[in-house]
Amino acid sequence: MSNDKNGMNEEFSLESIIAEFAGDSSETPAPKTDSPEHENPPPAASDSPEQSGGNAEAEERVSDPPEKEAEEKSENEAPSSDGGEDESQPELFRNIRKSVSVNSRPVPSAEELRVDGAETHDDVIDLGAYDNAYRKRQHSIRNMRRQLRANDRAIKKLQSEKLKKRNITALMPATLNSKTGIPVPEGLRKSKKNQPKVSPRQMLRKLDKELRSLTVRSVLAFIFCLPLAYMTAASYLKLPLPDFMSFSSNPITFTIISLVLLSGVILCAYDIYFGGCYSLITFKATGDSLIFASSIASIGHCIVSMLDKSTMYGSETSPVYVPVCILPALGLLVSLIGDRIRVRAYRSSLIKTHRLEKASTIAPLRDRFDGSVVYASAPTRDLSGFFRSFAENDAVTTMMHWYAPLLIAATILLSVYCSYYGNGSTPFFWNWSVIIGFTPALGFFLAYVLPYARLSKRLAKNGVSAGGISACARLADRSFVMLRDRDMFPAQSVSIKAVRPSNAGDYPLCITASVLSAADTSLAEPFLALVRKQCIPLFRVKNLSISDSGGYSGVIEGHKVLVGTCSFLQRSGVKTPEDISLRTALCCAVDGALLAVYAMRYEVSSSCDYAMSLFDGNGYFPILATRDVNITSAMVQDSFGIPSTEVVYPSAEVRTVMSDSRNTLEASAVVTLQPTGSVFAQTLVGCHRFKSTARLGLIFSVISSLIGLAFGTIMAYFGWYEAATPVNMLLYYVLWLVPVLVFSGWVNRY
Repeated sequence: MSNDKNGMNEEFSLESIIAEFAGDSSETPAPKTDSPEHENPPPAASDSPEQSGGNAEAEERVSDPPEKEAEEKSENEAPSSDGGEDESQPELFRNIRKSVSVNSRPVPSAEELRVDGAETHDDVIDLGAYDNAYRKRQHSIRNMRRQLRANDRAIKKLQSEKLKKRNITALMPATLNSKTGIPVPEGLRKSKKNQPKVSPRQMLRKLDKELRSLTVRSVLAFIFCLPLAYMTAASYLKLPLPDFMSFSSNPITFTIISLVLLSGVILCAYDIYFGGCYSLITFKATGDSLIFASSIASIGHCIVSMLDKSTMYGSETSPVYVPVCILPALGLLVSLIGDRIRVRAYRSSLIKTHRLEKASTIAPLRDRFDGSVVYASAPTRDLSGFFRSFAENDAVTTMMHWYAPLLIAATILLSVYCSYYGNGSTPFFWNWSVIIGFTPALGFFLAYVLPYARLSKRLAKNGVSAGGISACARLADRSFVMLRDRDMFPAQSVSIKAVRPSNAGDYPLCITASVLSAADTSLAEPFLALVRKQCIPLFRVKNLSISDSGGYSGVIEGHKVLVGTCSFLQRSGVKTPEDISLRTALCCAVDGALLAVYAMRYEVSSSCDYAMSLFDGNGYFPILATRDVNITSAMVQDSFGIPSTEVVYPSAEVRTVMSDSRNTLEASAVVTLQPTGSVFAQTLVGCHRFKSTARLGLIFSVISSLIGLAFGTIMAYFGWYEAATPVNMLLYYVLWLVPVLVFSGWVNRY
């Protein structure tokens, strides 16, 4: 009995501790069951009340139904989500749960828990349907959030497009703002889509690496070409040469040495050699493709000559055909030198511009005037087009796309014809090496590169960075140029010569300075200097407009203000003195009353005079986009000697739009930090001369290529092996390069 009592006290203490940690102090009533296996035995008699009470309590706990025991066991033995115990519970509580789970009874089956006469009902809540509805709701919420983010991005993009600077418009009537009445420029030109981003620093590092590689390889190629040229000329010019290197003494050794030296040059110019092969296969042939075909012909002739000794040693009936390896080797060397000159010029331009965020550029406008291009100088903040211009192909590369394949095909057909139907019955590879040896003229690789390098060096002295070769060629047309006030008469060239004052004191000076400053013209500089010196504040000008009659009109503090020439004031109903004969006089009137007359002086600087003479002498026609009412076509004729018939003077509305300081242009050809008239003129004239000399050199190169093709065909057809010696061919090859070198020096002759 005492053991039962101790066991009951132990169970009671365990349950109380479990309830204390679990926070559940309420007792669940035991359901009644009809199962005979769980009927309680009658209580036994006890000696004392305490013992009887303990026995009763023990009997009551023993008689707990299996449902409650199953619940307690499921609660005590419930595993955690990871298959282990709950680490967040205290250690004592985990030990108690283990002890309870061990001593608990087995869980009864569902058949044992079934109650007779009970009605079955479906679940009140369908959890599966609830989960499906929840997932659909979350999916719709995610779609709505995604759509909202897309709308926000579209709105921000639209706002950024509206906040962009406006581009310079052409000479067309501008639209007026409905609120201010000021002409508004047209929208920006639409940028090309899917343009790759340009990293100028990465381009500069790539050019540095390429320049070092080209320098080393050019030196090595020159070292290989030097003995090859000496071997070729020594046999015919009677120069000292060892017997094993002479063709007349040992032709096999001479052929092997020539082939080895040519292979060394090919290894030095591997990118040119294999690039010409790849471009020829992909139907995008270049000048390097001609060198590749010429080297293949020379190598083939050397191999065939070593295999067939009759073509090398000759006999009384068969002539000797000397290999011509010097021509493709020299072509590879000149191509390497041309690439190095081009990369060096590109690198010098990128060094000055890769860190610039904003500068000025010289570029053609979007629209044309009278069917011709209009060049303008304006600020720029987008230098991506300038950096992309270095990757564009020049005119030689574009021409070679169709010229090189036709020439290679023609040389092969002519070589086959001369081999089978010629009078000399010469070998095929010798015919091909002679015919195609002249076609890759050396001028193809230097015709555009040398003039561009000289132009880039000349412009760099004026603070101008030249873009790519094709970009500079786009500025070469003789056309119209848009000139502003500061391009012809900078601020320091305009001064006040005399003043006819009135009794108003400094009031006319302040009004004139305020109007001219609001008009954004160089004419305001001398007035602003006087205002700053006297510490006079400026007025705010409203409804400012520029008239075609030669003046400005606006409203200051409710008073109508007129500033302009005497003829403008007279047409506006203001009386002016009759003794004023100066054309550049500037008058100021308020509410129809004349307050002051200023005699303005315009001095022509040497740089502006030089710029205007360059424009006039090279066929450019100025378009005066000025806001200074005194600068007209007649004044340009008097100051610079340019006939007024060759000067375009648009209406005031168009001049106001074109001379807006907020207008920007996309940099595509040149970038400058000094947007002056002299720099403007030298850049355009330099680009024009560059294109002219480059075209002239290219024309001479094409002529030399075609004449060489004809000479090679004649020598191969008649078998003139004595005329087709390597020395004669080398001399012809080099002499046609002289005109290209001479033409490239004409770029800076202005």
